[in-house]
Amino acid sequence: MEPARQRIELLAEGRRLISGLSDDLGPLWAGKIRREEIVSQALAALHLFQRDKQYLIRDGRVEIIDPLTGRVAEGRSWERGLHQLIELKEGLEMSQQQSTLARISYQSFFQRYLHLSGMTGTASEVRRELWQVYHLPVAAVPHHKPCIRQVLKPHLSGTSEAKWRMIAERAKAFSSEGRAVLIGTASVAASEAAADYLRQADLAFNLLNAKQDREEAEVIAQAGRASRITIATSMAGRGTDIKLESATRKAGGLHVILSEHFDAARVDRQLEGRCGRQGDPGSFEAILSPEDTKFTDPASRWGAAMGIMLGVGRGVGKALVLAALRREQRSRERKSYRERAATRKYDRQQEELLSISGQAE
Repeated sequence: MEPARQRIELLAEGRRLISGLSDDLGPLWAGKIRREEIVSQALAALHLFQRDKQYLIRDGRVEIIDPLTGRVAEGRSWERGLHQLIELKEGLEMSQQQSTLARISYQSFFQRYLHLSGMTGTASEVRRELWQVYHLPVAAVPHHKPCIRQVLKPHLSGTSEAKWRMIAERAKAFSSEGRAVLIGTASVAASEAAADYLRQADLAFNLLNAKQDREEAEVIAQAGRASRITIATSMAGRGTDIKLESATRKAGGLHVILSEHFDAARVDRQLEGRCGRQGDPGSFEAILSPEDTKFTDPASRWGAAMGIMLGVGRGVGKALVLAALRREQRSRERKSYRERAATRKYDRQQEELLSISGQAE
């Protein structure tokens, strides 16, 4: 099982077991490739795809959550029966399986624009890839006003429960000062866990995740009010600035709490960038727990285990766990880059194969 890659790898013993169990199931199960794919997809639906992380249930339908934006991916469904297997797991009416008539990668799609440009606060971190794929140079635009954002030292808790309790305490402390608080989470499930702990602490808050995506602009527009606490997934604020009330600005501005590292450090920094904008006061801190991370990198796993053994509260133990979390994040970034590179390679191969019918694009 490979959770990071969302796929199941069958071992030789598993293949033999499937072969034996399918002897009396008819011709549909006679083909080795077909039956192993069906079983692999079923196991992935059961064990790798989790409700309120990769998908949510809304209006009796399975809706995919885009891992980058945290929003529902409208109209999308998984291929090769996976979507229907997840519907079966959730006890829903099975939808009609869709057939793919044509494919296009994001890279190829955007290359079809006559004029291509964009703006983001984290473009310089991927300037090499932007040039390789789109031949786009990156230009840095200086701040309009000096940035006075404060970045506080990260906190570590040994368990997820202790982490959420600390986040609730910090949110209560900052909101009591009249500051606005934004708690960033990596999934719908995590945002609802945060909401549970804030309720236990008798704190009022607004919750924004893929289930409330229709109210996104309104919730974020109110997130800068004095003593307002907002919980949001990575979708928070895309295209909507958080305007601070004068009382909030006088109290110290917006305080942003990162509750878990995202798969890309760029998304961490995008969340950090929600505060301290346009010369406004604000602060950012990370409150983390190694219990929330599935370590796929062996060195990261070892470092986290050693840090937990020594104690994550301070000193060497804390340093080891923080380094392990960063290393795991970089490992996932490298994996994503290799996948995008493989997609580019496939696109070039397809162009070469189809070039006999005319000039390649």
